[in-house]
Amino acid sequence: MKKWKPISSETKLMTWNIMDAAVTSVLSSIKPGRRGFNEVQDQLNNLRDGISERLSTAKAPAKKVDHSAIHAKRKMIREDLKMQEEQLAVLEAEIKRLEK
Repeated sequence: MKKWKPISSETKLMTWNIMDAAVTSVLSSIKPGRRGFNEVQDQLNNLRDGISERLSTAKAPAKKVDHSAIHAKRKMIREDLKMQEEQLAVLEAEIKRLEK
């Protein structure tokens, strides 16, 4: 069974900032004098506040995921890709030489 802990304050702040930016983005696409603007603004603010309230009690797995195996595999793939590109360049040069 995994242990769960409250979401960190940094995660809550980041989430709040993302939601605030989304609200601002949506509202910037609507002219302030347009009919329904205030209702849209109120609805978005209520949605943001509701999510923020849920985040205050939300929990997440305590253990961080170990990405080292993924990074090692990515490094190996990049090295392999570099070798393949070098071999391709040699073959292309050989083809050009033979075409002359």
